[in-house]
Amino acid sequence: MGMKEQEREWMERYIYQVTRRLPKAQRGETAMELRELIGDMAEEKGSVEAALTALGDPAVFAGQYRGDSRCLIGPEYYDQYVWLLKIVLSCVLFGVLVASVVSGVLEIQGAGFSVLVDTLVKIMANAVGNTVISCLGAFGGLTLVFAVMERLNSKEALRQAACTDRQKFAAGDTMVWTPGKLPPIPEKKAVISRGDSAVGLVFILLLALLLLFWPQLFSVFFKDGDSIVSVPVFNLAQWDKILPVLLISLVAGFADEMLRLIRGVYCRAVMVSNILCSILQIVCTVVLFRGLTFWNVEFVAEIQAHAPEDFPLGDWLCAYWDAGLLSNMILLLLIAVTLLEAGVTVYKTLRYGLNRDKINEEK
Repeated sequence: MGMKEQEREWMERYIYQVTRRLPKAQRGETAMELRELIGDMAEEKGSVEAALTALGDPAVFAGQYRGDSRCLIGPEYYDQYVWLLKIVLSCVLFGVLVASVVSGVLEIQGAGFSVLVDTLVKIMANAVGNTVISCLGAFGGLTLVFAVMERLNSKEALRQAACTDRQKFAAGDTMVWTPGKLPPIPEKKAVISRGDSAVGLVFILLLALLLLFWPQLFSVFFKDGDSIVSVPVFNLAQWDKILPVLLISLVAGFADEMLRLIRGVYCRAVMVSNILCSILQIVCTVVLFRGLTFWNVEFVAEIQAHAPEDFPLGDWLCAYWDAGLLSNMILLLLIAVTLLEAGVTVYKTLRYGLNRDKINEEK
């Protein structure tokens, strides 16, 4: 029995809604099994619509298909969670070890040989302790984020299903699930890369950790005699005023990336969130580089005072360092990148995402 175009579309939508809730390794094989199952049931019951109605809600069917094992991170996010967890733990491990080594080197400079061994033991102990604590914190924080995403995604699915049921009920239909409630398969260009959002979240988290606990690492280091001298690039004297503005901007970016991960496609919510977060980030950027003294005002003077003659960047920094010009260049670059990202989001939402919203509203 040949399928009508509408029936074939319903079948593909159903398969997509089931397989997206399963682990990636099972999706291909499950899709083939479902096509065969739906085809056999359609011949038995007389139509694809009757077969899909008998199978029921794809979210429920997917739970039955995988045994409906209750877990903190569901199959839809599990692969991304494991992949991102490896990256986060690797980055945190590397970052904490580097920060501990740099801090240790600065601490032991000038120390006599008699206290050198004790100092090294303390540094190693602190490095191990900081690494364990940071990795546990990163693991717990990332797991919490994905658990919240899992719950929010489930609530969103229930809300959409409830809205569809109310619309159908108001039109005189029953509350029984039907293939007409299947949302369309998103266009490929409307799908937001979860990998890109995950990398963005990792970058924001690592940058926030560095700015919170180790801003002194953003410095120029060189050896002055028997000691190592660090000249901070940022104005650490006013860091209590600078840090809150930086964190507000990072939190806005984090929230925007989280919404992209949860929704997974360009839609009105993603577009509005990106526009609002972009405005907030631009305001924070202007405040940082125009309203506050972001750079170390004594940077050049400290370089000239402490840098040895053979320091390769000494002459170049003293000759070309211009805090005002650097602020203007970074300000323009960040604003341009932010506006470009917002423009791409608006374009893809209007071009691809809103078509999906309109179809959902018509159902």
